[in-house]
Amino acid sequence: MGAGPEAAFASVAEHRWETRLLIDGQLVDGEGETLIAQSPSTEDVLTQVRGASLQQVAQATQAARRAFATTEWSRNGEIRKAALHRLADLFEENAQEMTDSIIEDVGAVVSVAGPLQLGQGIRFLRWNADMATKDRTSRPEDTAPPMPSASLVRKVPAGVVAAIAPYNYPIFMAAAKLGAALAAGCTVVLLPSAQTMLSTLILGRLVREAGFPDGVVNVLAGGVDVAQALCQSGEVDRITFTGSTPIGRIVMAQAASSLKGVVLELGGKSAAIVLPDADLERIIQPLHYRYIRNSGQACQASTRLLVPEALKDRFIELTRRMYETVVVGDPRSESSVMGPVISAAHRDKIEAYVESALAEGGYIIAGGGRPPIDKGFYVNPTLIGGVTNDAKVCREEIFGPVAAVMFYATVEEAIAIANETEMGLAGSVWGSDLDTCIDVARQIKAGTVTINGGGPIRCDVPICGWKQSGIGREFGEDGIEAFFETQHIQWAL
Repeated sequence: MGAGPEAAFASVAEHRWETRLLIDGQLVDGEGETLIAQSPSTEDVLTQVRGASLQQVAQATQAARRAFATTEWSRNGEIRKAALHRLADLFEENAQEMTDSIIEDVGAVVSVAGPLQLGQGIRFLRWNADMATKDRTSRPEDTAPPMPSASLVRKVPAGVVAAIAPYNYPIFMAAAKLGAALAAGCTVVLLPSAQTMLSTLILGRLVREAGFPDGVVNVLAGGVDVAQALCQSGEVDRITFTGSTPIGRIVMAQAASSLKGVVLELGGKSAAIVLPDADLERIIQPLHYRYIRNSGQACQASTRLLVPEALKDRFIELTRRMYETVVVGDPRSESSVMGPVISAAHRDKIEAYVESALAEGGYIIAGGGRPPIDKGFYVNPTLIGGVTNDAKVCREEIFGPVAAVMFYATVEEAIAIANETEMGLAGSVWGSDLDTCIDVARQIKAGTVTINGGGPIRCDVPICGWKQSGIGREFGEDGIEAFFETQHIQWAL
């Protein structure tokens, strides 16, 4: 396993970062706590941002309520479509600045920051823009005598949405949440993670440049107090949150006081089932990249690998060979496969999971430790063997480049292990016969199952968290549906 050259790290000391919040159409300085933006790749302090005060949270939610009630936004799909396309245009025009901010903010390698972080955000904005003009009114069949009647069913924008985005894909997830809520006709108060707020504050500036009506989109920064104020605000009608399952429970409890609707896309502990007929040489890299990409900071990462006992020796041999090609280092280098994780505390947490696996009788098959880089929150990818599905490393979401492999005797055993989890966000199947792969995929209790790597994230298909991996749906028509109320109007004939 290689490490990128330290000399390649780019200096960002002179960069002028966007630090202003967007409230009611105006870019303003925050009046709350001071937040430190630190580069995970160099440990440099990039800048300081004043987060929103509780008064500014109230101003933002009130502005969103006023824009919903008094502008044409909620009533005119053409206005929404045009504004979202203008925002996507500005993403493209400012692609270099936004990509740079993602690299510095998140530590994402350039091969991920461009196409997966920014590129997907643009695609989702445009898809949702085109969905903004769709007429979703339906006319059920008339009822027959003796009480004949007719009906129509309307989809009505729910109102003000609090959108709380995660740190791992800040621009993509912000764009996806904004796109769906705005396409539905809602107004939004967006709160990024305090760990990766810089790229989202650029988004706020671009919203203003795009000419959205004042108050339709508000972009804040802040910590737990700001998030809590948003979730408990009487002005907010819906909450969309992406993050860990424990924090999702807190968000749901805070929303319960006023029975707000919630969309929660939460943690995962996804299993990858390698079938006996799988071509190991062909799948070994994409299989491992599922938990290595973005430094393992991905909710759908397949971190439990289930491999036939008969393929054990060959699997280990190919895994070790593949691991030698994984370059961990400077996220700006085209050769880097993995950059840092988000913080020193998170790296410590990841390493503690590895230690717990070793304490439970596991051993490291490949990787492990840290690369020889003096600065930055780097950790090598790690594959662990010798553990059962009861091990802590197999039960809890690590959110880092660590996976455990378990070797099975029968496919039925593998399916049972895959389903023996409290989570149900995703899974994957790897094999040569498509019909067999589809049959196995249908037996996995998870909302998204890919076969042989699947494909790009689709704008038109929902992400569905089963069990403790979420409530509600994101992406696709189902994702827009989350931001509607339904109204039935009936009259006598």
